[in-house]
Amino acid sequence: MPLPEPFYNLLGINLFAFSKIEKILLEADLYARILEELKKVYREEQKDYFYSMKLTKEKENIMLEKDLGRLIIRDILLSDQYTAEGIAHYTDSHAEVIHNIATDEKVIPSATLLRRLIELHREVRSNLYCEIFKKIREIYLTIS
Repeated sequence: MPLPEPFYNLLGINLFAFSKIEKILLEADLYARILEELKKVYREEQKDYFYSMKLTKEKENIMLEKDLGRLIIRDILLSDQYTAEGIAHYTDSHAEVIHNIATDEKVIPSATLLRRLIELHREVRSNLYCEIFKKIREIYLTIS
């Protein structure tokens, strides 16, 4: 499932200027940048924990990457806009899978499920994603 067109519109990207392969690569790059920005947000939220555990940046990154699905689900649930069942329905997965990801640090979502979680998270935390897109847009503007 490709990035929704509004993602590109927010970034000021004209999709008609890209070939199919370029669109795929652009989408992968955008998701990678979104994930990096989300890691920064969650790193800031957990800075006291990381400090108390005396973790290196490398260990922090490993933990954040492993827990990203859980953190996103937690954020969605805290919004009170969706239940675990609602998240499961939106992401076309089972409520048990969502529950397992949300509660078990050893369960890591597939790339497809993570992408769908990000899409739902974007709806729930639209202000956060507006800020993320502003940062990404600045990156793309400095590249060209």
